[in-house]
Amino acid sequence: MVNDGDRRSYVIALILAAALAQGADVPGDAPDDRLAVLVERGSPEERRRAMQILADRRAEGAVSLVVRVAEAAETDLLTRQMAVSCLVSLRDRAAIPTLLKLLKPEVVLDLTLRQYVADRLAEWTHQCIPFFVFDPATDPPEAKKIEDASVNAWMTWWLEDRAKTEAEWIDRGIGRAIDLLQSPDDAVRGLAIAHLKAQTDLDFDFDPQADPGPHGDAVRRWDRWWVENRTRIRWDPVLGRLVTGE
Repeated sequence: MVNDGDRRSYVIALILAAALAQGADVPGDAPDDRLAVLVERGSPEERRRAMQILADRRAEGAVSLVVRVAEAAETDLLTRQMAVSCLVSLRDRAAIPTLLKLLKPEVVLDLTLRQYVADRLAEWTHQCIPFFVFDPATDPPEAKKIEDASVNAWMTWWLEDRAKTEAEWIDRGIGRAIDLLQSPDDAVRGLAIAHLKAQTDLDFDFDPQADPGPHGDAVRRWDRWWVENRTRIRWDPVLGRLVTGE
């Protein structure tokens, strides 16, 4: 699994990409067709800035244009990260097959980018699907089976749930995350509580590093919260998290 240092690196890289994009000489009022040309042929900084503007505008054709950038193997890492960020911000389901493709090590070599894609997918779709990436140069051969299982779990979810509503996605994703709080694997418990906290801004003092036995009170609080709020929970795009009520 990607360690904390690597996770910090890709966050820093994305912040850097955004900063470079803001600094690019691309007018915010440039017409869409001009921005499209820059996305396809501009410098890396211009491409990132143009994608960001098109995504903010929710411009027609932005998804297909950014998908091509994300899928191109020759695209540099920072620009690819920005493309993923733009696709998630657009929240168009037509982009999900591309994001799923980017989870595969044979498509994307960079571990941090694959982890970034998985994290952003989880954020968008509300799914808590434990995702682990490994370095074939240093990790044991059996680690690949775990990584393949992570990718397959996301693929299976999409096959089963692609036609479902966002409310159904929320119901499945949060319910699964609460179930995973009782996993015997502390890494899975850590991912589950991190997902729940990101989605709801709650944690009920759950400690994923503690032995499973002492989790009882925190898990009961999560179960009680879910029973009380399951039918009235919704995503608030302004707050960027789930809220309860009408």
